Amino acid sequence: MMIRLLLCLCFAFAPASLFAQNWYQVNIVVFENRQGVAAGEVLTQPEGLRFETPVNAVDLDALDENGDVQGFQRTTIIDQEFNGVVASLQRSPSYKVLLVKSWRQPGLARNKALPVLIRGGDTFGQHHRLEGTVRVVLSRYLHLETDLWLGEFTQTEAPADTGLESVVILEDGTRVVEPAPVWFEPTRLFRMQESRRMRSKELHYLDHPSLGVISKIIPLQGKL
Repeated sequence: MMIRLLLCLCFAFAPASLFAQNWYQVNIVVFENRQGVAAGEVLTQPEGLRFETPVNAVDLDALDENGDVQGFQRTTIIDQEFNGVVASLQRSPSYKVLLVKSWRQPGLARNKALPVLIRGGDTFGQHHRLEGTVRVVLSRYLHLETDLWLGEFTQTEAPADTGLESVVILEDGTRVVEPAPVWFEPTRLFRMQESRRMRSKELHYLDHPSLGVISKIIPLQGKL
């Protein structure tokens, strides 16, 4: 009886982090459909459409292999089925792989779930061809939410009010104005904003005229 009472007290005052939590490894590949627009798909965008990074987005690229932020951690893809899909996409002339990423994270409810920052493809100044976020939400079922942008860019002069030019003063006192870096403006942005109910351990495909996403979410055992 005394032992049972002590155990109850231990559990009552133990921190929440000690209790079992659902953890997952998220594997994702994002690719461009090279034939999407050419095949006759008509894609439109609202005037002034711009991608803005959510302030609470997790930037996995800023972490080393052993670092983590709020439980999110980069990891290596070892799932053979998923790796086989990626290899097939890379061999196909119809698609261009823009990003392959894998991370571990806790299962979080919608009001606590954090978006993961996505960047891939060629770079254009401060932009990448692919930008956006993905978010895993755990409620009664797993859900994968995407807000991805595929951009086409053109080089222009930097706006005068960017403040990107810098003044360098040499040893002899000469002031040298260094020009602003090359500036790119998006000419078209294709947006993929979807939410998909997921079954763990299964491949899921999210379709779009210009983009495709294949994801596999795997439950992890024994991680606290």
